[in-house]
Amino acid sequence: MTGGLSLLACCLACAALPASAPPRYPASAPPRYPASAPATSPTSEPRAIAVPPALAAISRLEPSGLAWAPALDRFLVVSDDTGLADGDDEGAPWLFAMDRAGRLDPAPLAIRGVERVSDLEAIADAGDGSYYLVCSQSKSSRGKRPAKRTCLIRIAVEGRTLRALGQIDLLGSILDAARAEGGAAWLRELGLQVAGTAVPGRRDVQLNIEGAAVRDGALLLGLKQPLDDRGRAAIWELRQPDRLFTTRRLRRGDLSRIASVALTAEVGGRSAPAGIAELLALDDGGLLIAATSPTRGPQSGALWLLLRGGAAVRVASFAGLKPEGVSLGPDRGTLYVVFDRQQETPQWATLPLPVVPPH
Repeated sequence: MTGGLSLLACCLACAALPASAPPRYPASAPPRYPASAPATSPTSEPRAIAVPPALAAISRLEPSGLAWAPALDRFLVVSDDTGLADGDDEGAPWLFAMDRAGRLDPAPLAIRGVERVSDLEAIADAGDGSYYLVCSQSKSSRGKRPAKRTCLIRIAVEGRTLRALGQIDLLGSILDAARAEGGAAWLRELGLQVAGTAVPGRRDVQLNIEGAAVRDGALLLGLKQPLDDRGRAAIWELRQPDRLFTTRRLRRGDLSRIASVALTAEVGGRSAPAGIAELLALDDGGLLIAATSPTRGPQSGALWLLLRGGAAVRVASFAGLKPEGVSLGPDRGTLYVVFDRQQETPQWATLPLPVVPPH
């Protein structure tokens, strides 16, 4: 194949809810949901996502995750940034709806019950009509880490409306659990780079979460940073996530590192260690990982398949593109991938599920 996507042969994943005004839709872009297009072929070259002018006029779109929503007959797309820079709606709690032909609806979907978000990086289907949304937990380019960047949110799709079921300060909960039970040693067990015995403050932790998936009732979280001293990316398992929303207290035993995965992407024509940009739990128990380098600049990302036994195999690569979101389509046999291209029009592609023959 040409044009950016190549399949490889396989041989062998806040604080209490603030009061919020009703969602605002610009008068020029009322919510409309045209009939969804038929599914595309199982494999397609990356192509531009169709962004309606009405949507481009009110929001940036840097896709960082997606999940199929049967109730909407659409993919829910999360974006690093929402609204226009320095505009009244910058950081608005919006998701975006994309049909199977890569066409965005002209109006965003507002999340009722959430005031602001920043750097949304992942969406995970909980399997019951609800979804987890994960902000990166990272510092901004200005070195700040406000609460709107450290949210873990659960939403429900109710007709054509999104409603927040709960919202937690994830990083704050982790640091509180460390102070109460685990200490700095537990943070190191999670793969965080912590020196000494003191639990660091919010400003002193390197952490960037960009992947999320639900498997066997647990919420898996994939780290973009930090990588360990062998260049491997960590996958965390948050058991009983509903209890965290109910009790608003994380216990040490609820969060653990379950894997450290060696991934690579191509940077400057050379293979480089990569972090996790997306996780997708497959029906057969495998975990699909989108991998991109933490370094800035042009690169070629990849998809990797992590089997339950721990082996990871690369199943696709994307020349000059960074895969940021991966979802199963409605037929459960086609992968949809979205690519963030910063200031340029984002792209999407489809490919078949990877098949790994038994040993």
